[in-house]
Amino acid sequence: MMKNKITRIDNFAWLPGHGSSGYIYANVDLELHIGILYDQTYKNKSQIRLRRFSFPLPSFFLEEASPGPSLLDSWAPEGTLTFNCLYEVENSPWAKQWSEHWQRANSTFKHYGLSLEADNVLFQIVATGWKLSEPRVLCENHNDKKDKYYSLIEQHGIEYLFLKDCYGQPFE
Repeated sequence: MMKNKITRIDNFAWLPGHGSSGYIYANVDLELHIGILYDQTYKNKSQIRLRRFSFPLPSFFLEEASPGPSLLDSWAPEGTLTFNCLYEVENSPWAKQWSEHWQRANSTFKHYGLSLEADNVLFQIVATGWKLSEPRVLCENHNDKKDKYYSLIEQHGIEYLFLKDCYGQPFE
């Protein structure tokens, strides 16, 4: 089988050296959102931050354990898949088939891979594009004084704030 070219799109230079603290995903209003959670210290404050990858019109989504066997293994040249990156698989048969399926909608689909080293996960997504949000502080802690968002997380879970972020709503 011919090996497809893998293009690295975003190498997560914004992620701290220890990697992510976790991830969360949701499908909201015909967009797949994958949130990358990470902690960072800023001005003596310990913060939990979120950056969100959004993929419009997702037609295929797969979460795989990594490292391990992957559906990308047969397409990717050896050594091209590294962690903490967003990839595009060029000439992907999946993207081609979904583009043909939705040809009346004039949608062109692309095949993406998103890998997270700290979480040992590889996502595969077929969608019409992607975008990355600016970092958002979910909560912070300064001298053991927790801000109001900690109580929201403790009460509702991190999913609550993530979904509010996906919908563009304030956290209150």
